[in-house]
Amino acid sequence: MKTAFAKLLQVYEIDHQTIADCWQNIVTHYQQPHRHYHTLHHIQALLEQFDGIKDQLKQPESVLLAIFYHDVIYQTQGKPAMSNERQSAAYFIAELGGFLPIDLQNRVVELIIATEKHELADTNDSDMAYFLDMDLRILGQTDLIYQAYCQQIRLEYQHVAKVLYNFSRKKALKRFLDRKRLYFTERFSTQYEQQARQNIKSEIKTLTLF
Repeated sequence: MKTAFAKLLQVYEIDHQTIADCWQNIVTHYQQPHRHYHTLHHIQALLEQFDGIKDQLKQPESVLLAIFYHDVIYQTQGKPAMSNERQSAAYFIAELGGFLPIDLQNRVVELIIATEKHELADTNDSDMAYFLDMDLRILGQTDLIYQAYCQQIRLEYQHVAKVLYNFSRKKALKRFLDRKRLYFTERFSTQYEQQARQNIKSEIKTLTLF
């Protein structure tokens, strides 16, 4: 991960110390003790997916930067003025805004903020489609992996009462089920759509029972 991050930024002639500092800041955030799913393991999983689809991307560097920064801010308590996604986008600009081309900055911000609702505004935006699909790939994993993911998310909200958590979680999951398609690319839809819907329905049933 560190090597991929450094290699990406070196293209923009950013000095080694700045790159090292930015990387350490990323590590510090993703290793916060309240995180159980939104950790460096999540970033690594996205990077592995990225390697498999990068040749399909029009601007792979923007997607790669969004992978590193899209969950850098992840607060599960309190009511912040901005969502985690918008705070993550702002953090990205604060860290690298002075070093990157403005069009690249704007694109990365757009990608990060899109994870707030996981909706594709422009169906022709294939890079966005791939990025959002990669982020939700976990929904279409095997039953065992999905259950582990559910447990990790619950741990991130362990301070929330069960009744309230179950209600909020079901509401979020039902929004996904109500969509015509969970995944925007044919590649991900073909591979994960059916399993994802099965997983979500199963979780909703469990949340309803308990």
